[in-house]
Amino acid sequence: MLFIDSFSDKALELLKTGFFSGLTTNPSILKRDRPGMGFKDVILFLNTIPGLHFVQGSMENLKWLEWLREVVKEKKVNPEKFVIKLLWEPIRCFNLINDVRDLGFKICATAVYSLNQYYLAEISKVDYVAIYFDRMRRTYMNPFKLIHDILKIRVTDLNTPRIIAASIKNVEDANNLLIAGVNDLTLPLDVSIEFLKATFPLNDLEKFEKDFKF
Repeated sequence: MLFIDSFSDKALELLKTGFFSGLTTNPSILKRDRPGMGFKDVILFLNTIPGLHFVQGSMENLKWLEWLREVVKEKKVNPEKFVIKLLWEPIRCFNLINDVRDLGFKICATAVYSLNQYYLAEISKVDYVAIYFDRMRRTYMNPFKLIHDILKIRVTDLNTPRIIAASIKNVEDANNLLIAGVNDLTLPLDVSIEFLKATFPLNDLEKFEKDFKF
């Protein structure tokens, strides 16, 4: 599946094309695209937008979790529309996972940089594992090796988390990540637009349109 790593008006318009499954957000994206909105505002807004949307919870301020309990109980929010992202420090996430899951939300272990992080996420039966591709590369880590190693140890059953690649800077990297075996991509707005463009090296579109007869 494809997701748009943005919460801008343009991203919401692009979502309407039907090629993207939803939006992915984090506190930095919200600060950039919607500086006046917090966790609660984003959840209530995206609850009205078709798709599956990723929203990141805090590891320190747990008011968001108490609030989710209230709005789910009151049926103001449909948990099936959301994936809650947890910055994957396994020990700190341990007590949150069941609480989030019991409310009906999917869980994404985000910012996974190592094989042991992935393995603990799989044991925890999260729904998604997010690999930060360009961030790894900028710190001289090898994201493709991590993906290949994950696929070697991965237990492929119904409970296996989907691998979603984030922090992607161009279409070439996106294509290479698909080849490497990731399940899903979340693309910045500019890369999302480029990803939708077709290439016709021999002017196929123009030629066939010119030759078309009804």
